[in-house]
Amino acid sequence: MPEEPLRVAVIGLGGFGRQALEATVCSKSVQLVGVVGRDQSTAEQAASGAGGAPAYSDYRSCLAETRPTAVCLDVSPKAAGELIPACAQRGIHVWKSVPLARNLEDAVSMVRT
Repeated sequence: MPEEPLRVAVIGLGGFGRQALEATVCSKSVQLVGVVGRDQSTAEQAASGAGGAPAYSDYRSCLAETRPTAVCLDVSPKAAGELIPACAQRGIHVWKSVPLARNLEDAVSMVRT
């Protein structure tokens, strides 16, 4: 029996986020379950180009409604400080673009979380 695809949400639509979208469309082992952008229209445009996954402007709604197994984060280090703990509390694995954090102390805290 084949394994079910990994449920992935992409949060942030910069270069890394767009590459993650392209990769999910090409992979049979990954299912894109949500796309989060700064505004709804940007998220909808990116989602429609990547197979029509649900689009969100609020990451909390995406995490609650789509229940991803993993997220690809293409957000600023400041935003990651909020997003990584939110994902960790839900048991969601995180793949974050660089830089991880604003400083070493914040990075160590995120990794521990």
